[in-house]
Amino acid sequence: MTEGESRGSHAAIIWGAFILFIGVVFLLQVTGVLEWQLWGTLWKFWPVLIIILGLSFLLPRRHGWLLALLTLAILGICLGISAFQYLPGRNHGSMALEQTFTYPIVGVERVEARIDFAAGAMSLAELQSNERLLVEIDDQHEDLGRPQERVVTMETDFTRQDGTVTIDVYPINQRFWEDWPISWWLWFNRQIPIILDIRCDGSRVSLDLEDLDIEKLYLEMDVCSGWLMLPASAGETTIDIDMDVSNLEITVPEGVAVKIKTDVNLSMFSIDTERFPRQGDYFISPGYDTATNRVEFNILCDVSRLVIK
Repeated sequence: MTEGESRGSHAAIIWGAFILFIGVVFLLQVTGVLEWQLWGTLWKFWPVLIIILGLSFLLPRRHGWLLALLTLAILGICLGISAFQYLPGRNHGSMALEQTFTYPIVGVERVEARIDFAAGAMSLAELQSNERLLVEIDDQHEDLGRPQERVVTMETDFTRQDGTVTIDVYPINQRFWEDWPISWWLWFNRQIPIILDIRCDGSRVSLDLEDLDIEKLYLEMDVCSGWLMLPASAGETTIDIDMDVSNLEITVPEGVAVKIKTDVNLSMFSIDTERFPRQGDYFISPGYDTATNRVEFNILCDVSRLVIK
């Protein structure tokens, strides 16, 4: 065997072990053993790929199986460390720290909200506690009992021009992995039309839009797990979704018509074709063109799981 053939053999072994590892992780995520947002931590171990490449040059060609075992062992250790961050009750006994942002509804005609979130859980729903508010945004995280660690994890900016309020919500004080679970809650007033731009990384996301007046939604999910309830009485809504290595379940309320165009690659895709039969490139509810409340989707789904029901 020539030197070139030897290196080619080692490359095949590394790729084989890597694909096997990815397949096992996906299987554990689909079956609910591992969290989908685990990828948010796991990808940060990318330097181990350089270590594995170095081993491929050091080990003789006859030690191919040893290289495969070392590769799987190294990747397994990275997986174990990443999974440890999501163990339930890991920060048991710690103290909850919170901050709240609000904005009054007086004179507001429309909301444009841009939300960036990473490494935690985020929920968005209708505001019920105070009709005089346009929005209430809460941030909570766990303190480990070290006073110097009492930092906030969210910043919120409000900008108003005429009757439109722009809201920017973004994370601060992020780390390699978090020592505390971060939770954000966003509640919007149902009386005001809303345009949402949501980008999530390594997170759990719950978007209950059923009672909100959503005009447009752009949702970008990277290594996330989420649930989306569509608006029930918002008239016409446009939704664009771009998801990579993520898990998303979409619920369509009764009485809402949808038109869905999907581009699904290397993914698990399930849709209720009795409610949304296929017509050419689309899945369309019967009577979509004349429906009072309807939603038009464009979905790009790569290496993910997507369920529409």
